Amino acid sequence: MIMKDLLRPYYLNINKIIYKGSGYYCNICNKSYRKFLPAGNDKRQNAKCPGCGSFERHRLLMYFLKEKTNFFNSNLNVLDVSPNKTMHNLFNQMNNIKYTSVDLMMSYVTQKVDLTQLPFDNETFDCIFCYHVLEHIQDDIKAISELYRVLKRNGWAIIQSPFDKSLNKTLQSEKIMTSEERKEVYGQEDHVRIYGKDFISRIESVGFDVKEDDYIHTFSKDDIIKFGLDKEEIINFCIKS
Repeated sequence: MIMKDLLRPYYLNINKIIYKGSGYYCNICNKSYRKFLPAGNDKRQNAKCPGCGSFERHRLLMYFLKEKTNFFNSNLNVLDVSPNKTMHNLFNQMNNIKYTSVDLMMSYVTQKVDLTQLPFDNETFDCIFCYHVLEHIQDDIKAISELYRVLKRNGWAIIQSPFDKSLNKTLQSEKIMTSEERKEVYGQEDHVRIYGKDFISRIESVGFDVKEDDYIHTFSKDDIIKFGLDKEEIINFCIKS
């Protein structure tokens, strides 16, 4: 893992040359490319930026933060859970935020901690990002309650996870234990559930007020393709009120 982290900048710099073009634009590395790369077990087309490694959700988040939040113009104490390396580096260099990143395994985060036992005082952070993490956590309600606990009153969090719109209720079974079984049932060997339409109610169960923001619909079809966004993604903007 350490060697991979060391080689990553060289790999991405080479990609910036190989994939240089004008068909697609990444708002995170601020560069244009002739194509984006496929990503995920389902090989989503035009999903991954070849120059910085960002995915659809990261690029949409960046647009959302700039247009609809105070993230870039206020002094904020920020918690980022299991961040993408590019986003981690970007946020860590911003002068207006105090940035803390956490994960159990990632080598580059600020602190290696368990999301269900955060070592922070109540109401520490102004905003929190938790992107595609909870589907890996056995006790997700405990994890969400910890995010709520450490968020300041009137603070906000963006909590995203993949979910299946065809499921009314989250699919999870204690009988599914092995990585092979998880991959077969949940689609990925390190997932412990597939969220259904009740995902929002699970977030709200600990006290959050959740606004499902269809910000993606402000983009034209052409821009969704050019910017490599997911036309179905809804931003879960969560307030501790």
